[in-house]
Amino acid sequence: MTTFENIIELLSIHEIIKRLSIMEKNEMIDRLQDLKSVYPFSDYEFVISSLLGTNKMTLDEYENMRDVYIQKNYYLDVFEMAWKSMWMWAEKLLISWWHGLKKPSKKIDPNYSQRTSYDAYLEHDNSIIRVEIKASRVTESWNDEDIFIDKALFSDSDKPFWMNFQQLKPQYCDVFIFIAIYRDSIKYWILSSHEVKSYWSSKNHIGKFSKWQHSGNSWNEWQLHIRDTNISDFDEYLTESENISHAIIQTYKRQQKKSS
Repeated sequence: MTTFENIIELLSIHEIIKRLSIMEKNEMIDRLQDLKSVYPFSDYEFVISSLLGTNKMTLDEYENMRDVYIQKNYYLDVFEMAWKSMWMWAEKLLISWWHGLKKPSKKIDPNYSQRTSYDAYLEHDNSIIRVEIKASRVTESWNDEDIFIDKALFSDSDKPFWMNFQQLKPQYCDVFIFIAIYRDSIKYWILSSHEVKSYWSSKNHIGKFSKWQHSGNSWNEWQLHIRDTNISDFDEYLTESENISHAIIQTYKRQQKKSS
C-alpha cells in the first residue's frame, strides 16, 4: 500500500475519505508525497488537519477516531522505546502488577548478582523461584521501513514476523517469562529453564535457538528466535496475565521433576 493508503487503513477513516472529490483526494496524495515530516508534524497530522480544515471531518469524528486508534494501538508507544528501555518497561510491568513477583537482592539470595542473574523472584513453599523476564516487539519481517514503529504488527496480523529474545541465562534462573508485544495486546509464554534449553537441543528445532548472544561471551548468554513459522511450538506455554503467578509455580514444579 502507498503511504496514503496506510494512513487511511490505520486511522480507519475510509468513510470520511469518500467525502473528498477525486480532485481533492489526488491533491492530498500529491502534497503528502512531497511533504517533509519532522516530529511532531507527521504524515498523519497532515491528513487529519487537512480533513478538519476543509470540514470533511467533524471534531466529534476526530475525537472518536482518536479514541478508537488509541485502543487499537495501546502498546504502540513501546515500539518507540530503545531496546534497554523496552526491557525495563516489561520488567516493571510484571513486578508492579500483583503477581507476587519481587525484585531480588543478596539479602534474599546470597548468590544473586544483578549483572548476571535473574530479574525477579516468587516465594513458594519456603523457597524462591528465580524468574527471568524477557520481552520482544512483534515486527514485520522483510519490511524495509527505516522507522521501527512502521513495522509494528497487530496480534491478528497474518504477515510474517520476527522476534528475538536476547541475553538469556538459563543457568541462573528456574523460569522464563517471554513477553510478545503487539500494537494492540501482549502475549505471555512461561517456560522452565530446562524447557528453554531443550527447545534448542531438540533435533527438530536446531537453528531456532541461538546458543551464543555474542561470540566469546564468557557469561554464556543465549537468544531465542520466534517467528511466524515456529510460534505454534509455544502454544502450550501461553498464559493469561491474571494466571501468571500460578503458571510460574506450575512451571517450576515441572522444572523440579526434571531435576530430580
